[in-house]
Amino acid sequence: MQPREDPEPPPLQVPPVDAETGKLYYYDSEQVAQMEIERVGVGGEGAHIEDQMGPDGSGSVRLFRCKWAERYAAAMWFVGYSKSYEIAGVSYISRLLPDAHPGYTNFNWVATKVRIRPFRFAGTISINPFGENIPDFDKALLEVTYELVPFLMVEDDAIVTDYDEIKRYVTNPGHPGADVATDVSYVSLPGAVLQFTSSDGTSPPRRVPVPYGVGFPECYTKKKVVWHRVPFDLWGAGTVLTRRVKGDGTNANKPYIGSLNLTEFLGHPPLTLQLVGGEERLLPDASGIGYAWDLAYIFLEKTVPFGHLGFYFHDTASGSPNSGYNQAVRRGVSDVPILPEALEDNESLFYAREFADLFVPGELPPPPPPPPL
Repeated sequence: MQPREDPEPPPLQVPPVDAETGKLYYYDSEQVAQMEIERVGVGGEGAHIEDQMGPDGSGSVRLFRCKWAERYAAAMWFVGYSKSYEIAGVSYISRLLPDAHPGYTNFNWVATKVRIRPFRFAGTISINPFGENIPDFDKALLEVTYELVPFLMVEDDAIVTDYDEIKRYVTNPGHPGADVATDVSYVSLPGAVLQFTSSDGTSPPRRVPVPYGVGFPECYTKKKVVWHRVPFDLWGAGTVLTRRVKGDGTNANKPYIGSLNLTEFLGHPPLTLQLVGGEERLLPDASGIGYAWDLAYIFLEKTVPFGHLGFYFHDTASGSPNSGYNQAVRRGVSDVPILPEALEDNESLFYAREFADLFVPGELPPPPPPPPL
């Protein structure tokens, strides 16, 4: 009798999702072995790896082979994936991190795309119920591109609090795609607050008020923060995150657009950043499965006393020390606390919000309990 061959295992699940939690999981060692991933071009001329470094970007191309039936699982093993999941009706993000370049792990080179080509026709054609039938091949050739990315990689297990999502897949201002631009805006001061002088102290027009408005320069810096690969269903009309950023049309839930940072955000002191806009880009996901969002938040930085709530005041009294920036409030408000966390929405021109909320995909966590008396 001929020994019975073991049946071919079913293809691996793509993407690998835990049925109970809805979270992604990494393929284990047996599943990776089932992909039969092997390096190509190691011997001979050594074409397996090609690195490129330069001011226009750094990256690498590596060559592999894998089992034809597992080519999409292998591609996901390299480039990772992200999806939403829920706990008690609250949305979170689960991520499979992409493969890191083995020689440049300290420089944040990760797999960003995979090119799949067939290798060695198997002599059969599989039925495809959705279109043209597909020839079968023994192997798939994988050309994996690694690139230097301007954001950090953090595993799901390290996302302990709702606000930890900002630690991964977020490009900070100044990095590629997160432009920074500084400009000057002029505050118009009445000319009457200033007067002319003369070199000898007596000649006209000494002590004559300036008869026109005078521009007082203020420096503004526009900064962008980009949140990459946000699952498709977490952004858009009706989603929790979109309602938080843009509002829901009611006074009870004012949009974060136009608000100031309540606490220090990315190193910027409270009240110095104003959220002035956003950009939404739907990009094909690197895994080939649908689309994911790149969300850009645009901030305007004003670093003067009281930040965006600081308005310039000019005292015309000779030698007065009162000229400078003062906090502005709505008329009728007699006493406003200096601490931004005690600032009420109806007391100032702009209201303050916790900008870390911009990276919380689901409902916000409850506020911390008040300190004991």
